[in-house]
Amino acid sequence: MLKGKNAREKTEYFWMYYKAPFLAILAVLLITGYWVRAAAVEKELAFSAMLVDCHASVSEEEMEQDFASFAGMDADTVSFQNSYLFSDSTSSTYAMTSLSRFYSDIGTEKLDVCGLLEQDFEKYAGSGTFLDLRECFTEEELSRYGANLYYYEGKPVGIYRDGLPGLAKSGCYSKSNAMIGIIYNTKHVGTAADYIRYLS
Repeated sequence: MLKGKNAREKTEYFWMYYKAPFLAILAVLLITGYWVRAAAVEKELAFSAMLVDCHASVSEEEMEQDFASFAGMDADTVSFQNSYLFSDSTSSTYAMTSLSRFYSDIGTEKLDVCGLLEQDFEKYAGSGTFLDLRECFTEEELSRYGANLYYYEGKPVGIYRDGLPGLAKSGCYSKSNAMIGIIYNTKHVGTAADYIRYLS
């Protein structure tokens, strides 16, 4: 059918009959290329913290920059989430979204440290969510927290807000009692412990 046709006529024929599949293939290639490039340049997280119901007075970006500077890390490898709400949410949908993110980040081993209001912390401590702090702190270090240590079944798994003055600096949990703990399956135990030292 195309025999004897010039290049322009062949191009017009191709465009008329094969335009849709050609554009679809082109779109798939462009999208695939974008995601491959994004994955290649994205830096792997070296630390992630979630402070639930904290009502911080600073942005997540400021918290990331401050801790990264303290720890000598690239701020692009640090993640703080301070906008999620469990107990203080007026919307059950938002609370469910927050819980979903919490479970997802723990399940995918992305979350290193979490702060929760006292009643929520106690509930999740009971399900084994938090690491025994003796695994990353010396007895001497832990003794400095005194009565601000929270124990579950004889193991220190959390530290009350009053033992972490760095939280006040960012306006976190200023009107409520809360605790911070290290997630049991963290991949960055040393950095998680450094974050608690930073808050201390």
